[in-house]
This record gives sequence, structure tokens and C-alpha cells, in this order.
Amino acid sequence: MIVMGKTLLTKSIYGTLILTLLSGIFINTAVAFQDWPDPPPSPNKTPPSVNVLTPSKNQIVTSNNISITFTVTKPQSWISGLEMTFITPGYLCWGKITLISYVLDGIQSNNTSANDPVVLGRRVYNEPPSRTLDFSINLTGLSDGLHSLIVSAEGESLYSTGPGSWPSIIVVGNSSETIFIVDTSPPTVTLISPKINVYNTTEIPLNFIVSEPSQIKYSLNALDNVTTVGNSTLSGLSYGNHNITVYALDATGRTGASETITFTVTKPESFPVVPVATVSVAVVALVAAGLLVYHKKHRR
Repeated sequence: MIVMGKTLLTKSIYGTLILTLLSGIFINTAVAFQDWPDPPPSPNKTPPSVNVLTPSKNQIVTSNNISITFTVTKPQSWISGLEMTFITPGYLCWGKITLISYVLDGIQSNNTSANDPVVLGRRVYNEPPSRTLDFSINLTGLSDGLHSLIVSAEGESLYSTGPGSWPSIIVVGNSSETIFIVDTSPPTVTLISPKINVYNTTEIPLNFIVSEPSQIKYSLNALDNVTTVGNSTLSGLSYGNHNITVYALDATGRTGASETITFTVTKPESFPVVPVATVSVAVVALVAAGLLVYHKKHRR
């Protein structure tokens, strides 16, 4: 009876201990316990990878306020393989993303917390935790034109220098450079030639300047638009008044137009035509007069 009492007492104590442990080691369906294997014995310098999703490279955006989206993927080595622990097998995390930032047109932004939910070395998952985090940052007040964007992610990686000694190192990963274009206004078109002028030729240069790459068309005398790839010549113009407008359609679908120029084409001025007989008589008279003067000078 005495031995039996000790056995029952031992079972009761053990059961209470297990219940106490079980009530304190499960956190949000994960098991937290400090007696796990140590992290890798040497610093893991593998950086996270950063991939910018929007804007895409060479994208033209039509707003001065945009949202950049990107993903940060942790190295596979930051997550342990399946570990047999005191309570249940699981996965441990030796690294987490701590800060994110970006460089826009060479200017560094402030750091922002990544809010990575991982608890380093203290959490075991039934399945491998996701290595990829999604982020979004709003950019406002962008000027029209080209912009350069590089996104960075800073992470903390644990390693072991001995039992219970787990220092960490900081590693930084950068995205590749993304060049994008902000275009919020239509192209401007400046008409160089023709000018408001009178021309005595039916061949007049058509010269213009466009502020950005565009599809170019012009309308002469309010007729249907004619496509041109650049400066050209207006040929076969009739005599009289004409007007012309040049249009530019950019990649965003916005259309810009030059001012409408009115010009005049006239016949070139011609020299008066003298009959041949009249010219001949005039020449003879001029020669005779010259000879008379010559003889008078020599008789003196």
C-alpha cells in the first residue's frame, strides 16, 4: 500500500508537470521552448532578395503619386530543417527581415519596420514558415520625367558561438535598379516651319520640335491627318492661303498640338520681256553713240 501510494503520487506529480508545460508552451498554434538546437556555428551572410513588382522597368506612369510594390524573400538557410524537439517536431527561424527602405533618384529614404512576425530561435512551426513577405510603399509628388528606384531590405541573422550564446549579424539585400517614367501631361509641339509668311515657292519645309517620343501627324488646310516620321517637305502647294497644324500622340495616349499657322504661297516675280527687234535697235544706237564720242576726242 505504501509503495502504491508513492506510485500514485509520482504519477500525479508527473501529470501535473506535463499539464503545466503544455499550458505554457503552445503560442498561436506554434510551440515555444528555449531548449532547441543551436543556430549555425558561423555567421550567415546570405542577404535577402528583393524584387520590385511595380512600377516595372521602363514603365510609363500617368500620375505623380504611385504605389511601389515589392517582395522580400529570406534565404532558405534562415529556416532550419525539421527538428525533433521535446514536445513535437517543427521548424525554427534563424533570420528575419527587420527594416525596409528605398533610394529614389539617389536620395535615401528613412528606414521602415518590416513587421516580420518571426521570433528568432524561439518558435517552432508545424510547416515551414513562408520565406516571402509582400510590401507596398506610397510615393507622392513625383515630377514628370525619368526616375530611378532601388529597394533595400535589412535582416538579422543568428549564429552560435557556443551553447546558449547566439549573437546576430545584419545583412542587407538590394533590388536591381528600376527606371520608370512619370508622364502626366501631353507632349508639346513647336512648329518651326512654315511661319506666318508669304512664300514664292510651292515646296516648303515642314520642321517641328516635339517634347517627347510621339506619333506625329499633321493636317493641312483642315484635311485628314497625314502621318510623318519627322521633318519633311510640303510639296505641290497651290497658290493662295494655307494653314497647318502638327499633332503628337505620346505613349500614354495623350495628344498635343502645335498652334495653327497660316501662310501664303504666291507666284515668283518674273522679269519684263523686251521684243528682240527693240533690243537690236537699242544696241545699234548705243554703239553708234559710242563711236561718235570716240571720233570727236581724236579730232581735237
